[in-house]
Amino acid sequence: MQTMTMRGMSLYVLLVVGWAALSFVSITFTRQPVGLALIWPANALLTAVILTSSRRIGQICTALVAATSVALILTINPALLMAGAVPAAHVIEAVLVAVLTLRFAGSADLFTRPGHVAGFVLATIIGVLPSAIAIGLLLAPGLSASPFAVGFAWFATHACGQIIVAPMLVVLRRRNRVAKVTRATLPRLAQGALPLVLVAMAGLIVFTQWTHPLLFLAVPPLLFATFRMGVLGAALGTLILAVIGTVCLITGVGPLANVPGTIAAKGYVLQMFVATMFLFSLPVATIIAQSDRQRQLAERRAATLRMVANRIEEVLFRTDGAGRWVYLSSAYEKVTGRSVADSIGKPFLTHIPAEESKKLAEMAEALRAGAIDEAQAETMIIDESGTPRDIQLFVYRLKQSGDENIGFGGLFRDITPYKKARRETERRAAEAERTAKAHESAALTDDLTRLPNRRAFTRMLEEEILRTREEGIPLSLIAVDIDHFKRVNDSFGHAAGDLVLRRVAEILNRSLRTGAIVARTGGEEFSILLTGADVETACIVGHRALANVAAERIDLGGDLLGASALPLRVTVSLGVAEAGADDTPETLKLRADRRLYQAKQEGRNRLVRAA
Repeated sequence: MQTMTMRGMSLYVLLVVGWAALSFVSITFTRQPVGLALIWPANALLTAVILTSSRRIGQICTALVAATSVALILTINPALLMAGAVPAAHVIEAVLVAVLTLRFAGSADLFTRPGHVAGFVLATIIGVLPSAIAIGLLLAPGLSASPFAVGFAWFATHACGQIIVAPMLVVLRRRNRVAKVTRATLPRLAQGALPLVLVAMAGLIVFTQWTHPLLFLAVPPLLFATFRMGVLGAALGTLILAVIGTVCLITGVGPLANVPGTIAAKGYVLQMFVATMFLFSLPVATIIAQSDRQRQLAERRAATLRMVANRIEEVLFRTDGAGRWVYLSSAYEKVTGRSVADSIGKPFLTHIPAEESKKLAEMAEALRAGAIDEAQAETMIIDESGTPRDIQLFVYRLKQSGDENIGFGGLFRDITPYKKARRETERRAAEAERTAKAHESAALTDDLTRLPNRRAFTRMLEEEILRTREEGIPLSLIAVDIDHFKRVNDSFGHAAGDLVLRRVAEILNRSLRTGAIVARTGGEEFSILLTGADVETACIVGHRALANVAAERIDLGGDLLGASALPLRVTVSLGVAEAGADDTPETLKLRADRRLYQAKQEGRNRLVRAA
């Protein structure tokens, strides 16, 4: 806060001292017969401050200039009319020019575009005109001159002062904020010393010789200063010419002395010359500044793009029309292990495997012919160690006007880790699926007989009942139970019982037709599901199974009994039921079980069917 206050105080002091000094010099050395100064740059100082400061600072500076103007005029001419009118005219003029300049040219980066110059000149003409008219009407009687002469003298003097001085001060203050002039502007001035010296030399030649009209000699060095220093060079060069011309005018030296008329007329000629030179060089300077700004912006954007390209993992590339690399981002070295510098100029297919090269060549030809504008593919590139790397490629066609192909652009990324991870994920998923199926199979399979267990059979029965009902086909269920199985376990042990269960399961499987399902649904209980079979067909299948089991001789080996082999025969009882329209899995099983129990009660080794 203290720093800002000191800067503000410095600005106020510089403004007051500068305005007073310029006004005093102008009135003392360039006073015209009508009583007004021939050159008046003081108001341009206030205009520049208003254009480059905040509104509050502008208001304070305006009040300070008004007070300084009153004090100065009271010192020179104590006429009350002038003491009130002239300060007001100074302040109003400076404020109007500043406000209209902001209106016509905008407030951002003044005098960096050609349109700013036109806007400022128009603002100066409109802004100075009211004060010129007012001063001409108010001061003409006291100065013994016509209102037109007084008003014209004011307008010409103040307009030229604004046009010549204000832009230079705006450029200086906008660029360095006055407090930074020493650090930022002096190096620029040092670089531009030669063109400014040439301008001064040309000015001395133009304004000190008498015999030849050499005003055009000032143009080349002024343009040179403009090209070297931009708007600042144009402003300083014009200021140098103005100072030299003013000194020569006052001292009566040079071609201006040959101009017929009063000193005022000669002064107008000088100011018109200086203004013309400035208005000639300033647009050139703004065009150069605009071009420099666009170039710097393009360089910054290019640098930003290069920085981004070099930081991302994807390889950005560009090829020429023949498919040779012309640009590769630094990620190329990380992906392939090859130097970018060594790869530039080589065909992009150089390190592509043969089996992939043909596919990419066809894609490149389609892009080159304009059949497609962009494409993408997954392919491979061989790195420096000879290892294939999986890459994902995105490419588009570059073209100029007339659809002329100038190459390809795009990017590719190394997806080797992703492909490896994907393959590992797929392997694990397949393994998990196999494990899940194995677990599911184990959960639905009887370990001893390898037949479907009760859970699996119940699920299949539910599905078959729904399907056969929708399709209108018959479905039958056979309930099977081994007769006197408990005696086998009690007499020969559980190992013998397990052997009997396995053999009976095998016999039942052999006895069934294709598509039939047999499952172990209890200790010595089995269930047979016959899709498409009515009760008559189911009874035929059941009798065949009944006979096959009864005819089978099961040898109980010495390993089981600890003795010589012993033949064993077993029988089974069967209950048969056909699914009705209203049957559920539970009711169908219940009807088949009832017929099974009936077979047991009637003597076993027999089949009983439901009515």
